Amino acid sequence: MECYIASAEERQNEDPIVRKWLNDITQIAYDAEDVIDKFILQVHDEETKERKQPDDQDTNKETKPTGCFPSMSSCIKFKKEVVLNLPKKVVNLHDIGKDIEELRTRIKDLTRKQKLYQLESSRIKGEGNSSNSLATLRQLRRTTSFSVEKKVVGHDDDTITLLAKLFDPDPRRFIVSIYGMGGLGKTTLAGKLYHHLEVKRKFDCLAWVCVSQDYNTHDLLLRIISSFGFTTKTTVELKQMNEDGLERYLHGSLQGRSYLLVADDIWKIEAWLSFKRAFPDCNNGSRVIITTQSQEVAEDLDERTYIHKLRFLTPEESWQLFCEKAFGNQDANGLEEQLKTLGMEMVRKCEGLPLAVIVLGGLLCNKTQPAEWKAVRDHIWQKLKKDTIHIPNLFALSLMI
Repeated sequence: MECYIASAEERQNEDPIVRKWLNDITQIAYDAEDVIDKFILQVHDEETKERKQPDDQDTNKETKPTGCFPSMSSCIKFKKEVVLNLPKKVVNLHDIGKDIEELRTRIKDLTRKQKLYQLESSRIKGEGNSSNSLATLRQLRRTTSFSVEKKVVGHDDDTITLLAKLFDPDPRRFIVSIYGMGGLGKTTLAGKLYHHLEVKRKFDCLAWVCVSQDYNTHDLLLRIISSFGFTTKTTVELKQMNEDGLERYLHGSLQGRSYLLVADDIWKIEAWLSFKRAFPDCNNGSRVIITTQSQEVAEDLDERTYIHKLRFLTPEESWQLFCEKAFGNQDANGLEEQLKTLGMEMVRKCEGLPLAVIVLGGLLCNKTQPAEWKAVRDHIWQKLKKDTIHIPNLFALSLMI
């Protein structure tokens, strides 16, 4: 599938059907990561038990993390192993097996559409081996703009505040920086602003780019131009330009237009500085939204920056989000008291971190018995002291790549 993506990217601006095909691939990439994370959380106990067996002489033992993923490198190694061996490991995990079958069905449908849309392979000799699969997954997540969730729980006050900043009558370009720890929902909030109907009406053109830690300035500029939808030059012509040429082209294309750029997941101030010159200040109310985990980055972006520290969810918002993820459209008011007590206990341990609540809700969405909920609770808490709460970090780590 990956060898057809480049062909689709070249056509996405001219063909909305192809753009929809790319968006579907991106969504599958997100869903595949969710399945992997669910798998890791379910099998981690078994992996730990196996490693404790005295006769365990597995030569690949060092690729599996001990304890609850003590380091990022061990988490990444373990997740890579899961990706490569996923089909073998899901056979006895019924729920995850169903998720995998659904993904396979969706991928087959995309393959059928690829032939229907006559997307040509751009694979060259030596590409496409399994070692590139994880990098390709990351690339897919950077290829298309963020799709806002239909229902976003919490942060209504943040949305109102930030919309007011975007609509501020000050004509000068300025930055809205959203910062906070991983898993707080910075990208979700930025997406909510980006897709707001009044925002789309206000700005002449909008673009979304995921920067990430391993950014490349030339690639960033190409993706920004593509996201804005500027088509006066072909993709081939743009790729042949150097960074200065791309900056001049983007700068010229934005002249006289009010624009909104979302630069998601910036790790270093150098990333913003690497393409800042391409964005003119035409005194027409243009805005830039930047999300980052770093307070230092948020504060050093520009002299005209509104800095917004994203808060944790309230207990009420956390419970609402949990119910949304665990029960969907079903009424949670009829939840039996024992399940409600267990659920509230686990949600409280998430300490208002949306990512932790979402993972918890996903783990419990297909479980209806108190014993199953207790098993999840005990699995999560087993290595923690009663009064020491580090569950948000544990959940955040389990979803990172």
